[in-house]
Amino acid sequence: MSASVSSITHTSDESLKPSDAAVEVRPLAPQPSPAHTSSAIPEPRTYQPARTYIEQYHDRNKDRAAYWEAQGYHFDPRFMNSFAMDQKVRDIDRARYWNERGHKFNPNYMTAYSMDQKVLNIERAQYWKDRGFDFNPDYMTAFAMNQKVADIERSKYWAARGYNFDSNFMTAFSMNQKVADIERAQYWKDRGYDFDPNHMTALTMDVRVRQLQRTVQATP
Repeated sequence: MSASVSSITHTSDESLKPSDAAVEVRPLAPQPSPAHTSSAIPEPRTYQPARTYIEQYHDRNKDRAAYWEAQGYHFDPRFMNSFAMDQKVRDIDRARYWNERGHKFNPNYMTAYSMDQKVLNIERAQYWKDRGFDFNPDYMTAFAMNQKVADIERSKYWAARGYNFDSNFMTAFSMNQKVADIERAQYWKDRGYDFDPNHMTALTMDVRVRQLQRTVQATP
């Protein structure tokens, strides 16, 4: 009985030992070198604060000044922004354009738009001069010249019909209105109402007549 137990115990110990065939020997994973380890770890990112609006504004001005410098225009970005530089280039180019056509302008004091307007005034003055009207383009615009001609011609029109108006003090529109007032005053005078066209318009005369008529009707 004891021999049998010893045999069983021995057999049990032998079965717990791993066999040589069942053991799998795995090689160790290669360890990274110190140099490789340091390169594999990302460098800490340096913090760069966002540029302010003022800094971006000055950068744009500097870039624009450099751009125009390459085109032959010199601007100081400390005193001019990019918009002013672009406008000044237009002024300089426009002055050169008009200089080639006989008009001399200084781009330091005049914009491209004002140069165009001045040329328009000069040419319009010449146009009217050929037709007997003398205007100074230094003091009158082309539009004002056209209006003044309309006033002068309207004054002549009404003078031929017995109305005397000074075109230096009255516009063509005011002359027409004054004639309407005078004729309306005459219309109401023929009907027994006396109005002064120098102090009342045709509309106020009509309103006054209606008021007087209502007053008469309301009187018992």
